[in-house]
Amino acid sequence: MTGLIVTTYFLPGYKAGGILRSVVNTLNTLGKSVSFDIITSDRDITDVKSYPSIIINKRQHIDHYGVTYLSSDLRGYIIFLAALFEPRYNIIHVNSFFDLRFSLFIFLLSPILTRSKLLLLSPRGEFRPGCLLLKTRRKLLYLFIFNLFGLHKNFIFHASNNVELEDIKRVIPVPTSAIRVAPDLPTLVPEPTFSDFLYNPDHLRLIFLSRITPEKNLTFALKLLSRIKRRIEFDIYGHIQDEFYWDQVTHAIASLPNNISTRYLGPVEPSNIHKVFSQYDIFFFPSQGENFGHVIIESLLSGTPVLTSDQVPWNDLQHRNAGWNIPLHCEHAYESILNNFSYPSLFGRVEHASQIHKSALSLLKYNTSLEANRSLYILS
Repeated sequence: MTGLIVTTYFLPGYKAGGILRSVVNTLNTLGKSVSFDIITSDRDITDVKSYPSIIINKRQHIDHYGVTYLSSDLRGYIIFLAALFEPRYNIIHVNSFFDLRFSLFIFLLSPILTRSKLLLLSPRGEFRPGCLLLKTRRKLLYLFIFNLFGLHKNFIFHASNNVELEDIKRVIPVPTSAIRVAPDLPTLVPEPTFSDFLYNPDHLRLIFLSRITPEKNLTFALKLLSRIKRRIEFDIYGHIQDEFYWDQVTHAIASLPNNISTRYLGPVEPSNIHKVFSQYDIFFFPSQGENFGHVIIESLLSGTPVLTSDQVPWNDLQHRNAGWNIPLHCEHAYESILNNFSYPSLFGRVEHASQIHKSALSLLKYNTSLEANRSLYILS
């Protein structure tokens, strides 16, 4: 069996965040039991130039899978359409619902494609209420047309958890039997070591690491920080995907009091994420909604506690002594944590990191997740 994975962004890109990591982790863990090809664009998110040193519009073999990087011109679309009808692909796995470049063509052709292939659709959190509030009119029109013509009948849907299963059913009239639940596969790392961590009792070091878009709620974090009295260093990492929103962020930064120092340090390559997380006391991430939250798990695996909302899948962080899930309307609770949290010593920081890492591993239930992901590609 050979599956064709359709994803807008892929390696060597890294700015797109969780969706890209989900695809890469699927390839790394299932690639020996399922043969995969990737079809993707020839550049990273918002880039105007192609990746250097790639072959465009021609399949190339990388590790244990094939990749075709498509140009954005007519030739790229012709190659893409030809790939959809390639007989060797038993499964076509689409990794976005609202992607106009790739998903729309598959939706329109799905009545024909489904006669010979399993069509698997992963919305990847796009149906979370907070995400649907962005560009609402376009998304509602897209959903209306999709449902009006009954295109959902041609797909098996993939939900990362039961919350996303309910999100899918809320916006698309699809029966539960047509939804397969499989947690996204994480990037596993060794337990953090003593040398990874920094400790400074004089101030709190916070990190925000994610794509900079409204649903990740960075302006909310900055609003809260403007009311904190202690000294805080707040470093922001991530790709600026929404320039209008970034203007709001910079305005909020300019209004911060002198006891809050803030730096924007750009995107982080995946190989450096765990090292970066280990330099901070708390990952401050008041997201409005995540379907899996790769970056949350990456922080926990790195031994860094997470201060986040209750709109993420990992909702028992306090019980596990791995962080906090605070409803977004409880601003005073956020402020209390930021004003009062500290480590008694470097030893306390390292000991807590080890506990958090072990807690993350138990949260993941990795072997169960692996089997659930294998079942996504069963032809039935």
